[in-house]
Amino acid sequence: MSSQPPTQPLRTSDRLYRTLLMAYPAKFRREYGPLMAQAFRDLCRDAYHRHGVPELLKLWLRTLPEVAATAAVERVEVLLDGTVKEPSAPPPAIEFRGAYKRFQAPNGDIKTTLRDLNFKVEPGEFCAVVGPTGCGKSTTLALIAGLEPASLGEVLVMGKPVSGVGQKVGYVFQTDAIFPWKSVLDNVAAGPLFRGTSKVDAYRRAHDWIRRVGLAGFESYYPHQLSGGM
Repeated sequence: MSSQPPTQPLRTSDRLYRTLLMAYPAKFRREYGPLMAQAFRDLCRDAYHRHGVPELLKLWLRTLPEVAATAAVERVEVLLDGTVKEPSAPPPAIEFRGAYKRFQAPNGDIKTTLRDLNFKVEPGEFCAVVGPTGCGKSTTLALIAGLEPASLGEVLVMGKPVSGVGQKVGYVFQTDAIFPWKSVLDNVAAGPLFRGTSKVDAYRRAHDWIRRVGLAGFESYYPHQLSGGM
């Protein structure tokens, strides 16, 4: 006895699918333009592969304007007259808008480290800030990380103003910023613990990262017992 499923329902659904793809796009092309026709093709294809014939029948029984609205919202943002609404571009990963940073010197004078800083770093872009000592490189990074607020202007990360230390920004200090009284394992687990991660999960992740960087076996060592590279 064959274990293959009946082929007739599949052929019927295929015929219905082809009928929809042939009939409705022609109406869409006449009524709303070629982009809406393609939008409806995509809508049918998704409905057929996700839910089969019942979902296709729902599309078929709905009025053309209703389906057009669904196609416009779910597939491509196309207006009913056939024109295209361009999708909005993702915001810059980092953006400075007229940012200033001023510090008060020990003698009471005000020093401006950053003046009217404007630049963007797009998502996926690699950016290096290069300059002589004291030009504001570390200050720029501190503003991005939320370690320092801007004195004037705006600093945004992923389109949102920086208002404090965020959870989506990593900051590697110029010198090692570790607790000399804590072991390697405790130092690595400290960050997740400060962010509210459970102790079990924090130490599990710490063990994993120590292994990844080749320091497995040194979990109980203290910073003064490690080499500079370690």
